[in-house]
Amino acid sequence: MDFNRKIDKITDQPQLIINEELMITGGKGEGFLKHDNVIKSTVEVWTGKDKTGNKITNYNLVTKDKYNWRLYLSVYVDGIDRVFLFYESWGDQVEAQDVNELQEGIELMQLDIESHRADTVKHMDGIIDGGSFV
Repeated sequence: MDFNRKIDKITDQPQLIINEELMITGGKGEGFLKHDNVIKSTVEVWTGKDKTGNKITNYNLVTKDKYNWRLYLSVYVDGIDRVFLFYESWGDQVEAQDVNELQEGIELMQLDIESHRADTVKHMDGIIDGGSFV
């Protein structure tokens, strides 16, 4: 599970987001921007990191759900596997979905730890032969 780091919501100046990657498959890439409260006019899409390569202008930004602070980006470009996004954000909102994803990650980690603990107990009880050196 991959968690996006949040940035504090501030009011005195926006935060600059650089080199956010968006994967391209079959000439199209799409998804929500990783940060909220984006200033639409600042969004730029480039084929290379640090605003190198070509600037892409064939994209669409919309609010796609009831959360009007989130922007959904659709990019149309052929011949590359990813683009790099640059924009300014006033900071992130914390939504129930963010907390739920974090809780799910913790639960999966707990299951993994319990599984390893069970394997260790089996090994310690001699159920699994640790082998020997010849």
